[in-house]
Amino acid sequence: MAATFTNAAVHVGDTATVVYAASATSVVIGLNLSNVTGAALPCSVFLRQPTGDSYLAKNLRLNSGENKDIVSSKVTLKSGDQIMAVTPVANGFDITASILQGVA
Repeated sequence: MAATFTNAAVHVGDTATVVYAASATSVVIGLNLSNVTGAALPCSVFLRQPTGDSYLAKNLRLNSGENKDIVSSKVTLKSGDQIMAVTPVANGFDITASILQGVA
């Protein structure tokens, strides 16, 4: 299988949301958070693996309209791993991930 680039974009709210679920070995090469509300809010992004969760950003507070790239180095995902996110307000953040999927 050839590696392909893809984007995953989701609205994140007060329930943990899957940003991307790996179905094969994949590499996260970019992950942008954007606060789409009228107030400063925290957002947490984490890697969910069978062995447990690891935070990529925990309670990262962004002002209204602010965005931030939170992946400064590549994150490797195995099949079944998930990037998840949550914030205290429904539809508080938009998150876009750039992924290289199907990496051998």
